[in-house]
Amino acid sequence: MTLNKLKEQYDRVIITHNKEVGSRVVLIDGLKMHVGLSQIHSNDTFNRRLGRTIAQGRAEYASKVASGDSTKRKTGLSYTVTCGDVKELDEKILELFKKEA
Repeated sequence: MTLNKLKEQYDRVIITHNKEVGSRVVLIDGLKMHVGLSQIHSNDTFNRRLGRTIAQGRAEYASKVASGDSTKRKTGLSYTVTCGDVKELDEKILELFKKEA
C-alpha cells in the first residue's frame, strides 16, 4: 500500500529508520498501535527503502491480525498494542522511541 493510502486509512503513520537497528512503521488506528519492525543484520548494508517496505508489511499484517482477518505468527517483529485512552497511547509511542535513543 502506498504511503498516501496508509495516511487515508489510519489516523497516524510514523516511520523511523536507524542504521544500526533497522526500520519501524507504526500505524495508529483509534487507540490501537500496530507496529512493524525490520531488523538489520551486521552483514547487511542499510537500505532505507527495503527496511520501510518490510516494516510496513509487518505493521499492516499486525493490523489484519488485530481485526481478525489473519492468524498470528510467532515472529515478534509485528504486534498490536491496544490502549485505554489517548494519553496512554501517546506514552506507548514515546516509549517506543526512547528505546531507539
